[in-house]
Amino acid sequence: MLSIFGDENFTSLLCYLDDLMVFAPTEQLALERLEMVFSRLKKHNLKLAPKKCYFLRKTVSFLGHVITGSGVQTDPGKVEAIGQVQVSDLMDSDGVTPSQKKIRSFLVTLAHPDFGKPFILAVDASFDGIGAVISQLQPGEKIARPVAFASRTLSRAQLNYPAHRLEFLALKWAICDKFSHWLKGVHFTAWSDNNPLTYILTKPRLDACEQRWVAKSQRMILT
Repeated sequence: MLSIFGDENFTSLLCYLDDLMVFAPTEQLALERLEMVFSRLKKHNLKLAPKKCYFLRKTVSFLGHVITGSGVQTDPGKVEAIGQVQVSDLMDSDGVTPSQKKIRSFLVTLAHPDFGKPFILAVDASFDGIGAVISQLQPGEKIARPVAFASRTLSRAQLNYPAHRLEFLALKWAICDKFSHWLKGVHFTAWSDNNPLTYILTKPRLDACEQRWVAKSQRMILT
């Protein structure tokens, strides 16, 4: 699917393996995008299973999430077991202390990304992992809502990085790798509690790895 719709992915549709979801702000635009999808499928001699197709829906389930006009949230059927968890199930053996190993996640309704408006990217790093959050101010709201979360653990070599280099790794990974398909060519603001760009741009000499990171980051438009 990506070889057929890769240029439209994340802008007018979402495709994952053989799953395809077309989205649009208006019915007319939705019909135009569906026409484009049908045309490309026909060109590649691909067929759709009618019983698996749903058209002009305001709410749809896709890859374990429920997508509506107000945002994206976890499919209730996928987290039913979490809803049945009792407080005692989240505690250590003493029954009083919350267990970090048992508390895995929390539910958040993600906002739809608006590629016509700037993004806010927040990154952070610890000595065992890095993470990033993309947010946007929604119409009529004063507090930015998250659009996407991402995190990963560090490699064995990265575990030896100093704090400032870990922060720059988190920034480079977020804007050049994880969220490059959203941030490339658009303005965004990057937030960090440790300014890695100041360190990198004032360092007399950069090693080969840092030079590659700077070269990749310079293609982005951030403030």
